[in-house]
This record gives sequence, structure tokens and C-alpha cells, in this order.
Amino acid sequence: MSRAVIAPPSVIYATIMNAFPILMKHTLSTLVEIMIGFMSASAVGIALGAAITLSTSIRQAFYPNIVFPVDSEGRGRAPVRRLAWGR
Repeated sequence: MSRAVIAPPSVIYATIMNAFPILMKHTLSTLVEIMIGFMSASAVGIALGAAITLSTSIRQAFYPNIVFPVDSEGRGRAPVRRLAWGR
């Protein structure tokens, strides 16, 4: 098979080794962005959960918006489950 279609593993390995410093630079910046996003989403989620638990007015404001997507998702999959498993 042509090298244009499938490169041999040795060429792939050499290309990765030549680009290794650039790949590591971008890998580290991506990992930092993922960690910042995870930590900020966790902080917002914990704060919102505490606020919903402790405040009745916040619970009344947010609870329908939290429950509706979960509930409607289950209803949307119910016919598919019936077809797949016959229940």
C-alpha cells in the first residue's frame, strides 16, 4: 500500500518525536485549562447546591429548571426502551 495512504509506524514515531516539544507545550496548557474549568464548575455547583438546600426562594426558582430536563429526557427514551427490550 502507498505511503500516502498509510504511513509506516516508524514515520509516525519519528514525526511525533520531532514535534514532541510542541505537543508537550500544548498538552500542558490544555491540562491547565481543563483543571481551571473543572475547579470553577465544581465551585459553582457546590455553591448552587448549598444555596438550593438552604434557601426556599432559591429552591423554588431553580428546582423546576433542574428537574425538567432530567424528567423529559427519561420520557424521550421510554419508547426506545420499549422497542429495544420489549417492556
